[in-house]
Amino acid sequence: PYLNHLNLSSTQISMIRQLYKEQRTFVEVYQSDESSSSTLSSQLEAATLHAENGRSVTEPVGLGSRWKKKWSTRWIKGKGKLTRLKKDGGRGTASGPKSDGGHHQENSSLERVLFQWQAQSGYYSEHRQINEHLKANAAKPSTSTSQNQSKGKKQRAKTSNLSPRSEAAERLVTVLKGKWKRHAPFDFVGCLAHVDITFQSSNGQILRIVGYLNHNDACQRASMARSPPVPLHPHVYRVALQQLLVGANLYSIKTNNRKMIDQRLYHGMEGDPSQWNFRYLILRSDSSRLYRMLSRHHGITTKTPAEINIHLWLDPTSKQFQPTLHKARFTACIASEEMEEATWKYGHQSQIILDGTFGLCDSPVLLFVVMGVDENGHGVPLCFMLFYAPTRNRQTSAGYDTEVLTDLLQNWANWLASRGGRSFEPFVAITDTDTKERGALLIVFPGIILLLCKFHLRQCWTNRRRQLLGPIEGLDFAKQQVKSELQALEMK
Repeated sequence: PYLNHLNLSSTQISMIRQLYKEQRTFVEVYQSDESSSSTLSSQLEAATLHAENGRSVTEPVGLGSRWKKKWSTRWIKGKGKLTRLKKDGGRGTASGPKSDGGHHQENSSLERVLFQWQAQSGYYSEHRQINEHLKANAAKPSTSTSQNQSKGKKQRAKTSNLSPRSEAAERLVTVLKGKWKRHAPFDFVGCLAHVDITFQSSNGQILRIVGYLNHNDACQRASMARSPPVPLHPHVYRVALQQLLVGANLYSIKTNNRKMIDQRLYHGMEGDPSQWNFRYLILRSDSSRLYRMLSRHHGITTKTPAEINIHLWLDPTSKQFQPTLHKARFTACIASEEMEEATWKYGHQSQIILDGTFGLCDSPVLLFVVMGVDENGHGVPLCFMLFYAPTRNRQTSAGYDTEVLTDLLQNWANWLASRGGRSFEPFVAITDTDTKERGALLIVFPGIILLLCKFHLRQCWTNRRRQLLGPIEGLDFAKQQVKSELQALEMK
């Protein structure tokens, strides 16, 4: 089975691997050929085993179940081959599990599910927080040099037989302990029980069972330490997702959720509510899953850091490459309600300041800031404009032009007009000597008066003077005279 999907401590992993090595696990293949006389008895045997262990492949996992679904995959059988279904609904040919040689119907589907015994203490919650922490940091580049990395690996080899990942996990156990709250109904006692089941989705016939179904003494004596969490009904998620897809906010979704509960419009609301195995009210804790579902619907892998997702979409050599995004440029305008209010107060029919900075972070991101000046002469930010430098651009500071600045300024002006009911019109703008900034301002605000920033103007003059005159020796009176005259001109 795919043991890496189970939440196990290092001790559990070692013990389970030893069980498989010594062939002390349960492995059984069942008949599924309808034309065979032994199929019925074989399937009865599989069903009996399931019933004895509290499992059913045809029924969803409810509150009373002691098994937790940890991983699954599906295949479609047709035209003599198995095709694995991808998570996004696509297909990819793959070698699926082999049964006893039974003849399945064309286009039938097979499903493989991995369950872990968690209600009585097999579920190691710290493994999950460790794994998520490591995944979140796996894509971040190391700041150490290759020489230091090599030296560190040699030192680890001398002092420990654990892999770097295992060592990091052991250290994180103490760092992260206490930050997460365990929600599993039973306390952890290291139970090894798990089962890997392959069956036909259409009729529930079981093809194979692999796993370890024995429980340790502490697990059998364990009592419930906390109430099991009540899951939200799948129909509630589907309705909420449809609202998100059309642009509804979370407040609207919760309002509609309460109305549907009052009118009992969700599936499965028949009968006595005290007997329901699901809840229907959307809680604050459900919002993160809703947005993860929305991301998956759009093909976004939420477990991958955002910057890695963007890189893969823009990298022509990546499987996730998006040609449309590659031709476009990643841009964002940021303006809070306070900034919007300040824009109308200090920028409209008044003066704004525009300048860019290129050392914002270690990514090739450029930031341009639009500012106003308040009644005390202090600068007030009106808008932040972020965008990525073009792919494979050697110098971040050269990764923009008049066009991208025009688009950002125009989008900001349109947004202000849509909310304020009037056109935003600054009378004066102060910039540095960058002609791209000044050109964009004239395109978006044709009647604006452009002024040069005195500081940037002097800086430009100084840099050009140093470039033309070069180093001045002590006795080079001609250059010294020219320098003095130019400095006097700069000060005027």
